[in-house]
Amino acid sequence: MVFPLLQLAPCLAILLVTTSVSVVQATDAAAAEVIRLSYRFAFEDEGVLEPDRRPTAEEVKAVLCQTDVFLTKSLQTLLENPALAVVVEEADYAFDDYKYPTEDGAMVEMPASLNFTLGLLTMDGTTLPTNVDIQRAFTKMDYGSYLTEYVWKAAPVTENYFFEARGVVWKSKIQSPVEGAMGTIDCPEGAQPDALASSGKYLVVYASITARAGPNHD
Repeated sequence: MVFPLLQLAPCLAILLVTTSVSVVQATDAAAAEVIRLSYRFAFEDEGVLEPDRRPTAEEVKAVLCQTDVFLTKSLQTLLENPALAVVVEEADYAFDDYKYPTEDGAMVEMPASLNFTLGLLTMDGTTLPTNVDIQRAFTKMDYGSYLTEYVWKAAPVTENYFFEARGVVWKSKIQSPVEGAMGTIDCPEGAQPDALASSGKYLVVYASITARAGPNHD
């Protein structure tokens, strides 16, 4: 299946900030809450991937590190603060038979998911952005570039399982803190491979949602 390039639908996301000294999630006025992000990926269904192949732990970590770089650079640019840095915490990975319902009624297989708690800190002690500012920034992020310029460049370049990803949908949820099997991801600074040609590749960015954990949400 070859997907056309679509415009990302507007979506609000709230990132609860941390201090400039340590990566400690800030708390909500009523209860301790964090922002949990989930990224699901669709792949070509033309036999590109080996049927029994699953991403290795190192491949998953590489994509999470690329996601870290993407979010950090995006927030630095959109919020005009080069001192901001994202930390991927309490990460988890899953591979299942999930199908994403598109607006036209199609069901797209998106078997691979990455989940993590998002921490934000400032490297020079400057004032952290407000949740409203971060909400606006998330609505302007380019998830097409996220696939082509970050996910596809995850090590080992061109051989990483996620190099064949052709679609992505992300969801953010404000919820109580949880533990992730992979813990905090230790990523090398600025470790992004050289530019990679992406001609001949096609992708779709599906509409994404934001939710607060509760009885009316997943």
